[in-house]
Amino acid sequence: MLLVASKFIRQFEITHNMKFNTLTRSLFLGAALSTSSLFANQVWIENTDNDGNLSGGEFIAHTDTGSSFLTFCLEHEVDVNANVWYDYTISDSAISGGTNLHGAGPGDAISKGTAWLFEQFYFGTLVDTDGVGSYFDAGTHSGLTARDYNAGQLQNAFWMLEDEIAVDGSNYYLNLATTYFTGLGQDAFSDAGPGSRVKAMNLTVIATGADAQSQLVFVPDSGMTVALLGLGLLSLAAFRRKL
Repeated sequence: MLLVASKFIRQFEITHNMKFNTLTRSLFLGAALSTSSLFANQVWIENTDNDGNLSGGEFIAHTDTGSSFLTFCLEHEVDVNANVWYDYTISDSAISGGTNLHGAGPGDAISKGTAWLFEQFYFGTLVDTDGVGSYFDAGTHSGLTARDYNAGQLQNAFWMLEDEIAVDGSNYYLNLATTYFTGLGQDAFSDAGPGSRVKAMNLTVIATGADAQSQLVFVPDSGMTVALLGLGLLSLAAFRRKL
């Protein structure tokens, strides 16, 4: 059933890559997983001011099961409309966007580097870009609040690791991921694979099935057989403390 989003918030305009014109911009997502198979379900997400002045995450995803979690977008050039419900499925790959350099087959597989960074972010253990303390610490970097600056650096790292934008060797989080996997004799840009607990939440337009923006999601069961309940509580609690 298509829900009328105007019942919940007023209309906002999309500017570019999932960002809106006002400080209270929002967009919608909602979610449910069966215990045996995946179905398309409507979900919505809320925008935040933490993005490093980019057109990307952090976002807060709200599921129809009542849970909420912080997320980032996977694709750089794919948009969504504000105040519209979308169907979504969960996969190891983003359906659209990217150059699909990670492997054969449809979609752009999530990289090891993306999965590793997002899992640390999800559990609140990701380090600050100064190499000391937490991603969520107070302070300032380059004229922005530390959290805002870190979000921009992390979003760019995800886009680089997903072949969405050119690699910038000065990005702290990109270097953190590549160094970690080099130490393991692995490549941060290679596919995370089906065993990863970090997945792509692929959005589609309800009426037409057309692709919309894909989001990162942590699934405790890598086989995706559990409901999305209570995800991202550590990182979301840190976000709420900043409000």
